[in-house]
Amino acid sequence: MEALGDELHFFSIPPQQLSTALLAYAEQADLQIIFRTDLLQEYHSPGIYGTYTIAAATLALLVETGFNIEFVGPRTVVVAAAGASQRNR
Repeated sequence: MEALGDELHFFSIPPQQLSTALLAYAEQADLQIIFRTDLLQEYHSPGIYGTYTIAAATLALLVETGFNIEFVGPRTVVVAAAGASQRNR
């Protein structure tokens, strides 16, 4: 069985506000995503189009934002500032 980050999915997410792009990402990858909209409101995503692993799609959507995604459950991810851990909050 493939690791979750290695699953291939087709993504069609246009450039847009980061929070909206992440909601589309979660829907298209069949994930539950948790984030604070107030932290993301100033950021935009370049979007992605094509077949990506979940890990590669994450990197492409979050490029140059200072955020990353931490898997906290089988299909649940949390968006946090790079270097932050949910366990330390």
